[in-house]
Amino acid sequence: MTSLCSSCVDNLPLIKKPCLTCATPMPDNSRSIKCGKCIIHPPIQTKTISAFEYKQPVDQLITKYKFHYDFTAGHILIKTFIKSIKQNNSNLPEAIIPVPLHRKKIKRRGFNQSIEIAKIIVKDLGIPILRSHVIRIKNTDPQSSLPSNKRTDNLKNAFELKKEIPYKHIAIIDDIYTTGSTITSVAKLLKKNGVENIEIWCLARATLR
Repeated sequence: MTSLCSSCVDNLPLIKKPCLTCATPMPDNSRSIKCGKCIIHPPIQTKTISAFEYKQPVDQLITKYKFHYDFTAGHILIKTFIKSIKQNNSNLPEAIIPVPLHRKKIKRRGFNQSIEIAKIIVKDLGIPILRSHVIRIKNTDPQSSLPSNKRTDNLKNAFELKKEIPYKHIAIIDDIYTTGSTITSVAKLLKKNGVENIEIWCLARATLR
């Protein structure tokens, strides 16, 4: 299992100045709270909270967590992530929804990492997880295997609402935010069914180069 000393944890690549809306790292001297892309094309979410930039060693820790059952690696990141949530959120959502995996992928991997992240967070924040309200009905190709312009089509009709959402303010949880195609698909489904305020919470923010 992964172990990091306190000095190594302190030197993980934190996002120092994120865009309020999409969490893209912005220049330290920027006077804006939003990146240019979000100003011109506002995304569906009102806020995105992410603790880390998706680069070494964060990318390696997430890989160990997701694919090698190294839950200690995940907990190292989640602990700092919870601090970011508390620092950037005076008005917590009413509930959180982990991005669902298709049943075939859960069977192959053994667990849904977004649910495991959510379980740790709710113990600290005391808000409920809605685990079965949204399900994944389409076993899509991995988003990481596709170019950015193919990711939205890959997720078309991938999710379905199984239970009515009894809240207006929801946070969607995932491990990595890159183009946002996956989370946006879930967010659109929630918006269509009455959720007014959607936040995105993710451990790491990746940016396409």
